[in-house]
Amino acid sequence: MQKIPSQFSGQVLDAAAVQIPVIANSNDRLCLFSQLENTNKLVAVCVHDFSPGNARPFVMVDCATNEIIINSSGSTFPVRRSLDEVLEMVKSGLGTWLTGSTVLLNKIQVLPEALQEIIISKLETELECRLIINLERSRVKSSMDPGVPGCLPKDLYLVPTLRNNQDNIRFYANYFLAKCNYEWARNVTGIEPAAMKKLTEYIWPSGLPDLREVIFQSVLIAADGNELSEKVLPPHIREFSNNANSLRRAILTAERRLIREALEQTKNNKKRAAAILKISRKTLYSKLRIFEEFAA
Repeated sequence: MQKIPSQFSGQVLDAAAVQIPVIANSNDRLCLFSQLENTNKLVAVCVHDFSPGNARPFVMVDCATNEIIINSSGSTFPVRRSLDEVLEMVKSGLGTWLTGSTVLLNKIQVLPEALQEIIISKLETELECRLIINLERSRVKSSMDPGVPGCLPKDLYLVPTLRNNQDNIRFYANYFLAKCNYEWARNVTGIEPAAMKKLTEYIWPSGLPDLREVIFQSVLIAADGNELSEKVLPPHIREFSNNANSLRRAILTAERRLIREALEQTKNNKKRAAAILKISRKTLYSKLRIFEEFAA
């Protein structure tokens, strides 16, 4: 993850996730932008875990639903409050428990600009919170202006991708492993080279959420006191090889998942599923036939 230097404020620069510990040690505001859904939250939690204030709560604010989710250090079950309730607590001086927290602001652009300024000022200035702002993808595609009061292009970070970036995969695989060990009181000592090779060769259709799920599943069946081995990885990771055929299989796997979800959502109505996927019914039937042939 790389900060955009001021001299390059008109473009986004890609970089390795290994810079996260450096970024986490500062108290700068972050505006996170990703091409993939659910990725910014994982990166925000990662930044919090590497920050000096990681013993303080991690707070996720959804401005669209007026909900705040609070994860205190060592707490398994998050506390939910409304945004209005928390703002009233801060206003009345009862919000000191937020001091020094890491706060992820989701969809703050839906709020009036004046209210955005109040929230940012209260959290950042009065309570000394570390602000991480989750930007909508469409907002930054056409402009480098984050569109949030007080935020400048220099605050904007591109969330790292996993494709063709083995440094990112190694970093996040080890991070998710450490997180599992901590949260589940496990002692999986590392990742064997053969297993890491499989992880770095795989093409991750959904990025970080996919990698997180694979590591979590593998840790569940791995033995304490040993490294995570290739044999505990899911079959689709173990059997993947980086050639044209496996590339096609990875693409088909991603497409099949999207089509299956659309068919489940529409109770197997092909016409409505095709409309959701923005493809023709003919294309949908063609892909279903290909899935059957490739599975054979």
